[in-house]
Amino acid sequence: MHKRCIAIIMWITCVCAQFSQTDGNLQKLLSNSGIDPDQLKKIIGGQDVLNTEIDTSITLDDENDLITNQINEENIKNEILNEIKKEKSVNDNQSVVDIINSNQDLTNPKVDTISSKQRFLTDEVLEDIKNKKSEKVKEQLRSIELKKQYFGYDIFQSDPEIFQNSVFESIDPEYLIGPGDEIVIMLWGETEINRKYIVSKDGYLFIPNVGQVFVNSLTLTKLENKLFKLLKKVYSSLDTKTGDAATFFDVSLGSLTRRPLRVFVLGEVDQPGAYSVKGSTSLFSSLYHFRGPSISGSLRDVRLIRNGKEITSIDFYDYLLTGKQNNDIRLQRNDVVFIPNRGKTVRVFGEIKRNKFFELNDKEGLKELIQLAGGLKTTTYLKRATIDRIIPPEQRVDVDMTTTQVDVNLKEIMSSSDTFELYDGDIITFFPIIRSKRNVVTIGGNINRAGTYSLGDGLTLKQLILKADSLKTETYFDRVDITRRNIGSPDSLITLNLKLAMEEDFEHNIHLKNEDVISIYNEKNMSFRAGVSITGFVTNPGPKPFKEGMKVFDLVFQGGGFENPVHLKNAYLDRAELTTKNINGRVTQIIPFRLDSVLAGRGIANRKVQMGDEIRIYSLADIKGEKENNTVSIGGFVKRPGTYRMAENKVMVLSDLLFMAGGFDDENHLKLTYLERADLIRDNDDLI
Repeated sequence: MHKRCIAIIMWITCVCAQFSQTDGNLQKLLSNSGIDPDQLKKIIGGQDVLNTEIDTSITLDDENDLITNQINEENIKNEILNEIKKEKSVNDNQSVVDIINSNQDLTNPKVDTISSKQRFLTDEVLEDIKNKKSEKVKEQLRSIELKKQYFGYDIFQSDPEIFQNSVFESIDPEYLIGPGDEIVIMLWGETEINRKYIVSKDGYLFIPNVGQVFVNSLTLTKLENKLFKLLKKVYSSLDTKTGDAATFFDVSLGSLTRRPLRVFVLGEVDQPGAYSVKGSTSLFSSLYHFRGPSISGSLRDVRLIRNGKEITSIDFYDYLLTGKQNNDIRLQRNDVVFIPNRGKTVRVFGEIKRNKFFELNDKEGLKELIQLAGGLKTTTYLKRATIDRIIPPEQRVDVDMTTTQVDVNLKEIMSSSDTFELYDGDIITFFPIIRSKRNVVTIGGNINRAGTYSLGDGLTLKQLILKADSLKTETYFDRVDITRRNIGSPDSLITLNLKLAMEEDFEHNIHLKNEDVISIYNEKNMSFRAGVSITGFVTNPGPKPFKEGMKVFDLVFQGGGFENPVHLKNAYLDRAELTTKNINGRVTQIIPFRLDSVLAGRGIANRKVQMGDEIRIYSLADIKGEKENNTVSIGGFVKRPGTYRMAENKVMVLSDLLFMAGGFDDENHLKLTYLERADLIRDNDDLI
């Protein structure tokens, strides 16, 4: 159809107040509006649309088309008027009706070369329509997103045809006969008749030899009884009272009977009004034709009203949750589908399967709400959920106290037979469990398969080590650490002997507890942590590898320098110190000794040292402040800190001392050295 025809008809349908009385016939519409049909036909190119039936019902089958075609009435009227004026230079005071009814030839071939938008719409109107269309789209999107937050409301965006019953199903015996229905009357036997009749707009059938029969609003069953009574007066062989019937009778509805039904939708819906639906439409499937209730409408109480009486009510939640269409009924002509206001509504958040708004009936509480929301997740914390509540006005003791929080124990509620009442506007939050593993232990370090293991019914330290594929080579057996978690207090460290544990010593092969962390050490790594060391006035200070049977003399000897007479002369011989430590590195004892006695093999020279032991040697300068003859000292980040002898016949420079202390040829050592500064401290003759 020509686009100008569409635009004119759209405007006419908007401005004509008589439209509701025209039964959709455009010919009557034009006549009531004072428009000459011939002139309109001439304008739109001679197309015969004057007898076109216009469906006045509101349909929402294509939401995009609806948004596109919702053009303001005033814009359409002005645009048509402006376009016609532009083409024919007519008087500005003429109305659209005057122009259409004038005898001027309004057709213009050159107009066909202009695009449809240029023909009918100015730039201003196009921009206005674009803005309005954009706002409509945004509004529709906002509505769709909002409906997604409410359980069940977003399902009605689907095509209503998907939910229609089959068009080939049998007709309901309670179907009401109305104008336009096709009635098929069959007689067979002694008399043969097979004829089709159409119910007139006044509700009558005209049957030869019988006359006019009023059939409007009769059910199929009542129609059959009525026609049988009338026909048996004409065809006596139908009457069984005279004997066996020689003629048989049947009434059915023809294919033309399946015409659309007009039903009304009222209440809380986005588009209330009259709708044309198929004859097979039921109360459930009718909801899809008008996109269901609005957000403010109820899904729990959808009512069907017929002839002023409530016939049935459905709970759409039954269908959504169980697939059952309880109380469903087929619609009839002029039925009213009424959507009341949404009832008590609550919101759920957190660890539950459906985070949405839900409408509750009077008998439903928290336990029923959890079922509506799909049930609790496996990660839901059962000992606590919170309800943020708006206190009902009648229960407010303090005018300033309008909201409150209620803590509930889900485990108790789920096991109770009582209903925990909820209030309109309640917000229920379900919390997650703490995702910490229970009944497990962790082992790491010098073990073949480090990781987390189940305690099962209980494990000892040795059993866990074997479960982790045992120990690696070079395991340090003198120590194993267990970090134990203590609820409400700091973690504790348990130190055991690994060798004794593997020998199943009761005191060391202990039973493990939940979340214990076991650390197995490597022997090489422990040589530094649990080795021995010598510091102070020696030429080779620092950590030394521990060896079984090592004595105090051996450690002093490794420190070096005492075979040099000059070094020995500058050493403080009256006292040195042996410091012992426990397995945790804490000092347990300081043992002073004479250095000269140890060097002579006396005193504690033959005492065995233990891992962690440390010897400190002092110089005369450390104790008495006496200047050492011809020596220099270096300390800090060098490989071999200590005191070094200066050459007697050669001038010693700083680079010589740095080289003696290990130098910086080691690139890794050099990278870690701060090169921007070093301090040289030089005493004068007074040691100041």
